[in-house]
Amino acid sequence: MKFLIGFVISVLLALVLGPVLPYWGLMLFLAVLGASLRGNGFIVFFSAALGVGAVWLMVPLILWARSGSPLPQMLSEVFGLQNGALLLGISALIGFLIGGFSALSGSLFGKLLKDRQMYY
Repeated sequence: MKFLIGFVISVLLALVLGPVLPYWGLMLFLAVLGASLRGNGFIVFFSAALGVGAVWLMVPLILWARSGSPLPQMLSEVFGLQNGALLLGISALIGFLIGGFSALSGSLFGKLLKDRQMYY
């Protein structure tokens, strides 16, 4: 259940805050999400990673399909790639990794503060 909640919230955060904030601002919100989920690292990482990766893949893919623009193909040629879809896959992989690691960082930071016992 925590996986599904984390996935849905990370998708909504990426859709709503993605156009407004830079990527690192979105990752701060995902770190807070990871700290508030209080699940194990595997669940927190993959729920946020799949959510952000899916948004970073589907939104440009839908825009590319609707507009029919040659811009992704031209950008992929600038980067030395043969296919524009490969560029979309690389951006989705980057979104997957930074979304997952930011939620995992927030989760581990939350556990660090929660599990800390002070002995004087």
